[in-house]
Amino acid sequence: MLIKRFGIFIPILIAIAFWAVFMMLPAIFPPRGPLDLSNYTFANASSPSLEPGALGTWDSYSIHAPSVLKVNGGHMMWYDGTTGSDPYAGWSIGAASSRNGRAWTKDAANPVLTPGAQGEWDGVSVHDPRVLRDNKEYWMWYSGFDGKIWRIGLAISPDGVNWQKSASNPIMDGGSPGSWDEAGAAYSSVIYIQDTFYMWYQGLDSKGVWRIGRATSRNGINWTKDERNPVLIPGGTGAWDEEKVLAPSVLYSGGSYHLWYTGAPAWAIGYAVSGDGITWRKKEVPVLLSAGNWDKGRLLTAAALFEGGRPVLWYAGGDNGRISIGIGNP
Repeated sequence: MLIKRFGIFIPILIAIAFWAVFMMLPAIFPPRGPLDLSNYTFANASSPSLEPGALGTWDSYSIHAPSVLKVNGGHMMWYDGTTGSDPYAGWSIGAASSRNGRAWTKDAANPVLTPGAQGEWDGVSVHDPRVLRDNKEYWMWYSGFDGKIWRIGLAISPDGVNWQKSASNPIMDGGSPGSWDEAGAAYSSVIYIQDTFYMWYQGLDSKGVWRIGRATSRNGINWTKDERNPVLIPGGTGAWDEEKVLAPSVLYSGGSYHLWYTGAPAWAIGYAVSGDGITWRKKEVPVLLSAGNWDKGRLLTAAALFEGGRPVLWYAGGDNGRISIGIGNP
């Protein structure tokens, strides 16, 4: 009798119960935001993994700007090096291989990429290799310097050693007069997601301040700068990165973009996380600082890679003279 009398309310009560459970789901299972690796700090290497070459070799003075990939069960690294103390002129790019990512053997063919002819856009120096690999080729985006302005170019290789510069170079130039990157674009980090290349790069303004911007491309050659650039700027007064932010290294994992970068005046490595690659949330303090031994003075550039689900950093460090490359473990 009661069922007949109140039966009409049963569907309503069931609907209310389902609604209540649905409203409680966010509390029971909070929505997942961007994967945040801010809790990871890195231990400095006690000694460098890769050092400048012997006197008289192409990289005898300093090496810098590692780019690391997992290849055929091991690792390959590309880096820049020089014989002299000029931080802008006379740099070339070399390659090295490793079974474990820690002990490296330089390639006998080094340097594998050299400056162009005098007067060309990369005729003074080539720096900052960033390499991606598909099933057939290696693609390297690199910085070129003509003595006045920095630009970004592309080279392609079948094996990571023999490189052909693109006829479309430079593929990224500085911005228009008065823009945040009017004095040059350099040091890119490129990833490929769902038929699109995404690049983060450092841009230089007329006052010598570096910031980080983003660009996209369908083919890795023709790029469109984001209208919201720059996407990462120096910190506020008193911040460890209040002067400049540069040398981005970006990975995508867990639905998030992870950015490691160099900041000054501390000259340390920082971290930021983003859900869209444009709006970034910085960790307030660096994740890697100079330890005062081989990497004393400043940390300059880093390359990130996930190893066993955890980020590992290969980084360049040293004083104003000898710069080497080491590995930072979380």
